[in-house]
Amino acid sequence: MNTLMSTTSPTAGLRALLRWSPLVVVGSLLAACTGGDPPTVCAEVDDQVLYTGQEKLLDICFEDPEGAKLHISATSSDPEVGSIVVYGQAVNLVAVGVGKSTMTVQAEDPGGNTASIDFNLEVPNQLPFATLDEVPRTKILTEQVREYYVDDFFRDPDKDPLFFTAEIENPAVASGGMVDSLRLVINGLTVGETTVTLKATDPHGGVAELVGQILVVEPVLFWRDDFDSNAGDWSFYWFTPWSYWLKPGHLSISNRWSYYFAQAERTTDDNATEWMAMMSIAADEGSTNQLTGMWSYPPTSAYTCNTINFVVATIGYTDEIHYIGSAPGSNWQLWYYNCYPYKLAAYGETDGVASIGEFTEFHWGVQRGNLQISAGATTAYSVDASEGPDNDDVEGGWPVIHSTTRLVGLGAQGETWQYNHYDWMELWAIDAYDDAADLSGNKQLRNDPASLSPMPPADQVQRMIIHQ
Repeated sequence: MNTLMSTTSPTAGLRALLRWSPLVVVGSLLAACTGGDPPTVCAEVDDQVLYTGQEKLLDICFEDPEGAKLHISATSSDPEVGSIVVYGQAVNLVAVGVGKSTMTVQAEDPGGNTASIDFNLEVPNQLPFATLDEVPRTKILTEQVREYYVDDFFRDPDKDPLFFTAEIENPAVASGGMVDSLRLVINGLTVGETTVTLKATDPHGGVAELVGQILVVEPVLFWRDDFDSNAGDWSFYWFTPWSYWLKPGHLSISNRWSYYFAQAERTTDDNATEWMAMMSIAADEGSTNQLTGMWSYPPTSAYTCNTINFVVATIGYTDEIHYIGSAPGSNWQLWYYNCYPYKLAAYGETDGVASIGEFTEFHWGVQRGNLQISAGATTAYSVDASEGPDNDDVEGGWPVIHSTTRLVGLGAQGETWQYNHYDWMELWAIDAYDDAADLSGNKQLRNDPASLSPMPPADQVQRMIIHQ
């Protein structure tokens, strides 16, 4: 026994005891769960460049020495630049806004050991761009204002807000600039030509630019007729009796049949805007219910019932216009046609209209946004042209482009052979379409122009002449 005991050292006995201790087993298990080597990166990810709104799916690679399942997470240092989302063994990268951000992808094993991949995302600024070739050509009169909302003139690919500035080359011709951040306002000052430069700047300094022409003009005399003789400037409709000798130096027209118009149409289209027709006219002495005036054809592509096909302004004493409407005690009338019946828009009485047989200087047209009628020195009627006739089914406002001039006479209660006399007539306007065919060397700048202004543009289409 002693010999046996002497061959066994105390150290060996202690080792035997520890080998079979339950404490040793628990400690070994804990070491296996929390210890071990961390995950490793098996492939790096290159830095990325994406534009706002672009996405890219990137593969990632981590390995765990013990083969444990790894938990993958990803973060962005600046979520306003880019976002990153894990999809299994890949990440989806989304460019959110201009700038730079560091993307971190991390793998963690069950023991809390980690490894990570860092790479940079750059989202370059994209310059704003213009949606038009130029700022719309601005043709205005002196003391007239034109406005544009410019937010539709530019786009930013990054969807950044834009800051707008405007500069007019020659401030003596026109003034203006940006108002309320989105509104470009141009004021006509003196007759001449200049340009406006409009710039859109994004928050990162990117700039887009548009340049537009500004023309400041005054009305010119399109034509004048003293009605001394027939030079082929007028054509006559529905067997209208007409004469240059019945009253020398005047054009005299009459209706042959009851309720038909006496009509003299100018053979050349005017295609005018900011127009004012002026004339000296009279009904024959002793006539009754005789209306004398002019109607204006706007440009129209087809004969339709939802647009005004012509507008008529007349003077003359009557209580009713047959098949047009009641106008009690009136000596001026305004009516229009957009499918039967003809429709009376307005009427009234003014002391500017001379007595039957005497001449009245009669003006009417579209000025500074108003449709206006004057007799003598008195304004008989003025209405916002954009509103159009009251209580009607016409789409839009009053026509603002005058295409063709027609002189008209009508016996309101069926009277016939009562002549209307035109002593002289002239048309002041600016060209609606900048059509060289409309420009005549005989047109002169008016010395003392009336205050006229451009109206919203109408479609540049040809008129279909409506024959009675």
